[in-house]
Amino acid sequence: MKIQRVLHPEVVLDVRGPKDARSVYKTLLSEIVLLPGGRARYPAEWERKVPGVRGSSALDSFFILKEYEQRRPRNYFIPQNFGRALSLVDKNIPTRVLPEKFFAFFQLGENTISDEEGEVDCAYVKIDPSVSVPGERDISVFYLNKLWQTTTKLRMRLEEKSITSLVEAAKVVDYVPEEVGGKTVSVRENAVKGSSVPLRSAVFRLFINAVVYLHTQDPELLSLSPLPLLSKTRRAQEIERSPDVLNLCSIPLTLLNFQFNQPRQYSVGSAAVRGHLRWQPFGPAFSQVKLIWIDEHERHFNQEGAV
Repeated sequence: MKIQRVLHPEVVLDVRGPKDARSVYKTLLSEIVLLPGGRARYPAEWERKVPGVRGSSALDSFFILKEYEQRRPRNYFIPQNFGRALSLVDKNIPTRVLPEKFFAFFQLGENTISDEEGEVDCAYVKIDPSVSVPGERDISVFYLNKLWQTTTKLRMRLEEKSITSLVEAAKVVDYVPEEVGGKTVSVRENAVKGSSVPLRSAVFRLFINAVVYLHTQDPELLSLSPLPLLSKTRRAQEIERSPDVLNLCSIPLTLLNFQFNQPRQYSVGSAAVRGHLRWQPFGPAFSQVKLIWIDEHERHFNQEGAV
């Protein structure tokens, strides 16, 4: 597999992609000033440059991109099959398994999932301590469609008891037309009350479950250096290390996948097991698998033959 199409962070960082889009992001992001307490300042001229910028979704979108530019978090690539599996895990996974703080970019493989406006391309996901309510956490999921012309945002406090109730509470309530880079786009905003058109909650579930996967057990990860930026020698070493997956972009990527665990032997009688995601065989002769959530439990081992 070759990962070579232009990724959204490459445009945000002004390293690759359409020049007009890179210019718009560079200009607007340079005028944002991030302030303590999760706040930000932007010039009044924005209301002329970007009509509709007063909408909270529009501001949050640019603010999270400004944070990405400054913090340079990890970039994860989710293959199609694994992404689809993540979107289907709808058991009541408790929100307490999510980390206290998190920030990352997630790129989806081709044709992974769609919402009512078409194929979903990527997302920025952030979890931070709540500024307004001490002891609570806020989660932001900001995802873009395939052509980057529509952004969808979920921003809620993690007070829900499960991820299922969290994503089901997200509804589309607003379509705000904006002029960005000479093109009219729509920014959608969610709210629990007064909603009209339901979002595909599976999209939010996919990205939130990806965070769950990263933080509830040892994830299967493969770091991919950007081949175009490497020396000839380093490039050859990288290709030899992972010949089946090549990163032809200009930013580092981490392939997020899930494979069957190898059989293990244990030398203890029992152990506490945290809640986690697992591939579960099912169907005729157990010939198929699906991703499921396993609640925390105590595992008992057969001592016979243990090492």
